[in-house]
Amino acid sequence: MKKEFNFSEEFGNISDQIIEEAGKEWHPRKYPVLQFYSRKIACVLLVFILGIAAVRSPIVQATVEKITSEIGRIMGFQKDLLSYTSDIQEQSQTKNGITVTLKEAIADERILMVEANIVMPDGILASWINSEKTTFNGRVFHPIEETYSTSKSGEFIYVERYSEDILTDGTAKVHLVVEAGKDPGTGVGLDDTGSIAEFAFDFIVDAKALEAKTRTQELDIEIPMPRFPSGKMRLQELTMNDLYTVINVPLADEDRDLEFWMDYEYKLKGKDNFGNPVSMELQTRWDSDDLEFRSDFVGDYESGESIPDGKIQMSLPDKDCSYLELQLYERKIEYEQVDSQEDDEYEWGERFIPSAEENYGWQEVGEPFRIQIDPVDTSKPFLITASSELENDRRKILSIDVDMMPVTDEKFQNLTFEITLDENIRKYIPDGNLDYKVEELEDASAISHEIEVELPAETPMEELDQALNHITVTMKWKGGEQTEEVALKKTE
Repeated sequence: MKKEFNFSEEFGNISDQIIEEAGKEWHPRKYPVLQFYSRKIACVLLVFILGIAAVRSPIVQATVEKITSEIGRIMGFQKDLLSYTSDIQEQSQTKNGITVTLKEAIADERILMVEANIVMPDGILASWINSEKTTFNGRVFHPIEETYSTSKSGEFIYVERYSEDILTDGTAKVHLVVEAGKDPGTGVGLDDTGSIAEFAFDFIVDAKALEAKTRTQELDIEIPMPRFPSGKMRLQELTMNDLYTVINVPLADEDRDLEFWMDYEYKLKGKDNFGNPVSMELQTRWDSDDLEFRSDFVGDYESGESIPDGKIQMSLPDKDCSYLELQLYERKIEYEQVDSQEDDEYEWGERFIPSAEENYGWQEVGEPFRIQIDPVDTSKPFLITASSELENDRRKILSIDVDMMPVTDEKFQNLTFEITLDENIRKYIPDGNLDYKVEELEDASAISHEIEVELPAETPMEELDQALNHITVTMKWKGGEQTEEVALKKTE
């Protein structure tokens, strides 16, 4: 089915090549970057025309209208990601006739997602993150995969996947460098050779809200894996939130020497109890030689597969589902052989993928199985963390930061919270009492509160530092209450 869009009107100024490609049926390209059968590290560029599909599809549009996060809206996530976005100040720069405005950012230990609005002159529609100049707390991390998404109005989403932990204590100071310039045509391996302008932005990313809404559950499920020497694969742990789902697969010693590592690929496919499609590819873990099934942002689409209007759908389960029904699939990796210039020799051509009628080569392995998921513990719906800091420079200052985030999507009415300092801390405070009570908050998507007090000059700072052990936080709302004794994490 052809997409009859007027891209010159919808997008404004776009390079001729992208207009030509976008006018065709959309063929998502899948790039397995860290499949377990390959340690190859690669960067890829994907241009997803999700914004237009949302406009034309009443089903998708109805979902989009409920989403207030721009990253969630453009990438097609089914749930509101606003509570996951970092509290960054909108920043805008103009150079050489190009204007880049930083809008939103979401991060976890291995992923950075950034949304920017870019206005470019005629003949230019390419932008990318300069990974050599982008830093997290002053360190450079090279992404193992890069995905870029654009919508009709010049909104760009950059998704960077890393092999190392880019966050320290759940946060990181990011120095982001964005390049904008000419579209080289290939869409892969962009560097600064075609750059016309460079834009640098500084902000802090915070994954605490994402951590609060991430569910982790131990599993003990074995499924058949005929190509393993042991003949089985063990699913050990499930991790899921609104951004991704991961199932950890530890390898037994006898299974670590995988002789078929270049010949096959695997995925789990099925649905959750709400009927949402689920698809996860088997990959090598970032932090070990074990394996993991990991969901994909885009969904279970094959290279060359045409997606009709209104059918774009991510393959993520609802994190609040009660079970997953899954089936293991296997596909042999085959490449076309072409004659080389040398006699009796062959060269590898393009990868061969069977037709849709043959299910793109995927074969079922074993029987379908169910992962039962424990219900969310709603008796303690808030994740509460706190940190303390002593400043002993010009003034003696005690700071205590308290963060309170709901672990569910429930709305809390008539919310109040109280912060009570431990008696060991009180005796160092001039008036002996710095308890706080805040009343009638309307929105409980995320709460951050800071206590700061200037201390007397004679305060024994080392003693106070030893006394900073814990505080008590009480959350009260219509119909419930939660009290936590929270350990104070010391920061410098």
